[in-house]
Amino acid sequence: MCVVSLRGRDAGHIFYVVGESPGRVLVADGRLHSTRRPKAKNPRHLRALARSTDAIDAWARAGAVPMDHELRRELESLEIRDEGGTEDL
Repeated sequence: MCVVSLRGRDAGHIFYVVGESPGRVLVADGRLHSTRRPKAKNPRHLRALARSTDAIDAWARAGAVPMDHELRRELESLEIRDEGGTEDL
């Protein structure tokens, strides 16, 4: 599942959810926050994106954690389609 950050220094950035911890959601973008060192975010500070890519959907269905270069490529394609800012869901 892809989410957009609503609060913090990374507000407006798109992330992929790689896991959960008590009271937190672990997110990665393949750059600053790799899949090996995801960022723990408060779930209230995230909003799910309605759109995705086929690869992201496949990872989510399989419960898989992608490699960083694959994740970067897919998240970049989402950002390119949304240059006007993130949509309000």
